Amino acid sequence: MKWDLGDENAALIREFDRAGYHCTILQICGRHLCGYVDIPRGNALFGRYYDDEPLCEISVHGGLTYADGTGDVWTLGFDCAHSGDADKPEGDEWGNVYRDADYVERELRSLADQIAAIDHPSVEFKSVRTLK
Repeated sequence: MKWDLGDENAALIREFDRAGYHCTILQICGRHLCGYVDIPRGNALFGRYYDDEPLCEISVHGGLTYADGTGDVWTLGFDCAHSGDADKPEGDEWGNVYRDADYVERELRSLADQIAAIDHPSVEFKSVRTLK
């Protein structure tokens, strides 16, 4: 999805491709990061919401919290603004942890692998979560 970054509430941090899907990391309001994976029309998950089967079974930081699309692209995403997440790199007085771009990229790569495995069940995708 082409993100409209015209407002100052979101900043593009990183983009990359994984398992045939375009992935984007955005920073919201200068604070927490969010990760998004674009799914093309024709994919088994196109048009499905994050609480639908089998998406509700996907393992990603805080669970999927975003599902929306335009035209031929459906986007799924997650955010790093949950209990236990800090909204600044130095953390906070409660011991919450800031989820940086490298962390969000690892989660996005895992998410893209899981989406690919659902769309192509006969192909084995190795998640970065299992790599050292």
